[in-house]
Amino acid sequence: MSIVFYNKDHLKELVYKNLPKEGKIELTQDYHYTDNRGNLHVIPKGFKSDGASIPKWLWSIAGTPFAPDVIRAAVVHDYLYSVKYDRKLADRIFHDILKEDGVNVVKRRAYKTGVNLFGWTCY
Repeated sequence: MSIVFYNKDHLKELVYKNLPKEGKIELTQDYHYTDNRGNLHVIPKGFKSDGASIPKWLWSIAGTPFAPDVIRAAVVHDYLYSVKYDRKLADRIFHDILKEDGVNVVKRRAYKTGVNLFGWTCY
């Protein structure tokens, strides 16, 4: 499956396959993301992500872990946590990508609150 995200600057493509038995996705090619500070992050082919860590009881409000508007931010954030990138910067990048991908301010704030309250449990 290939998901293409568009923002005003350029196309960004995140290509992955579903791993339903694991509840994850796996990248089928490297994904490159340059953050607002000019740092290039390369998420390697084969990296697995469980998407946005949203409790199931919130899915009807916040969306599912693999919703198109959050998947790119979730994959980059999961990777940055997995390599022990600075947590505050990883959280900021997550928020920045949500904004780039058109997530409304209310939903972004909800995700930010969730990451601030519970992100440390995954770091």
